[in-house]
Amino acid sequence: MHSGGTHRQGAWRRRGRAGGALAAAAVLAVLAGWGPGVAGAGAAACAHADSGIDDATADQLANAVRCLINDDRKARDRHRLDNDGKLRRAASRHSKAMFAQNCWTHQCPGEPKLERRIRDTGYLNGAKRWSFAENFGCADTPEAMLSTWLQNNFARGNIRDRAFRDVGAVAVRDQVPASGCDADTAVTFTVVFARRSP
Repeated sequence: MHSGGTHRQGAWRRRGRAGGALAAAAVLAVLAGWGPGVAGAGAAACAHADSGIDDATADQLANAVRCLINDDRKARDRHRLDNDGKLRRAASRHSKAMFAQNCWTHQCPGEPKLERRIRDTGYLNGAKRWSFAENFGCADTPEAMLSTWLQNNFARGNIRDRAFRDVGAVAVRDQVPASGCDADTAVTFTVVFARRSP
């Protein structure tokens, strides 16, 4: 089990509708130096919540962070977020872009913006209104990643936003972009949150 180390993260949020933006906020929040994460109320119920790169597969780590997000939402009477394969693809594409270019931001050079990445998956097909957000970061365990996100207003707001209904999460082991995290122990997580309505 890995629980210490440096944790870095980012958070971004946007709301929109066909024909124009309802509100737009582009926020990059990067934190470093947070201590080990403290187990949340639902950590024990989420398999691999405290697992590190040697203890779980990438899919198990992604499922754990998604489970922890839903447990945090449940504790605050928020809707459970459905696992969405299209949003997972959008998250995966961003992770790959970060690794390919060794960048640590919401839009690497030459990479489409988050809205385009989501659109390209077909998630917004037929939608007239939508909202979406992205959190990313690296930490030694899913539990530590959630703890770090919850210490940042924007990342926490994405996790607890009442509007969101769907989520896609990916985790990558043994590979960390220019983030300051230890590649020997850290897992890189990317999570995309969204809602669409006709």
